[in-house]
Amino acid sequence: MNREPDFFEHLRAELSSGRVWLDRAIVLGYAIAAGLFVVGFTLASDWVFGQFHRFYRAWPWAVLLTTPLITAAIVWFTLRFFPGAGGSGKEAQREPDDGGRDQRGGQKHRPG
Repeated sequence: MNREPDFFEHLRAELSSGRVWLDRAIVLGYAIAAGLFVVGFTLASDWVFGQFHRFYRAWPWAVLLTTPLITAAIVWFTLRFFPGAGGSGKEAQREPDDGGRDQRGGQKHRPG
């Protein structure tokens, strides 16, 4: 016999399941946190851009000096405190040179 689903039974089971509501609350919490992060980052970006325009209006040629200096400082900071972040592509992915020896001290056989 083809019986219609009991709406109220399913609703009661849905509302009484604490684990489901915990999962939903966690997802909702992370969604709110992500939204607040986006709003905060947008406000910070707007503020920094406004400061840059004030600086540019006061000393237009100073941007040509400060931009490379700030870029070099960021690169230095990154390489100093996050050494694994340096480089890209094949060079960054290669294994450290171990003198061509395996763990037992013998020569490694490398194709090509």
